[in-house]
Amino acid sequence: MIDENIHILIFIAAGMIVGVVNYTGLWLTVWRLPRSGKPEILSTGSFYIRTLIVLAVLFFITDMQWEKIFFFFIGFLAIRTGFVFFFEVSSQKRSKTVLKGG
Repeated sequence: MIDENIHILIFIAAGMIVGVVNYTGLWLTVWRLPRSGKPEILSTGSFYIRTLIVLAVLFFITDMQWEKIFFFFIGFLAIRTGFVFFFEVSSQKRSKTVLKGG
């Protein structure tokens, strides 16, 4: 029982680590797009690299067993939710500062 719970936590943690790498890469890509000389190459290249990383770790860690994939994506989606919340709150703070004139 304990061994099974540790395995579940490992797959959730792996999903969270890959989620941080993926969404940080996405954020950096979007941040650099306006200054990029060739934004189409930057965005397409970033997409393929991030997708390759996610799929490589997914195949390597889970052995394509649906239970492991499920817990992997629980961690991945938890990070996505955290990033969405963080950037939503962050943009609301910036909007209020701009509206106040400060």
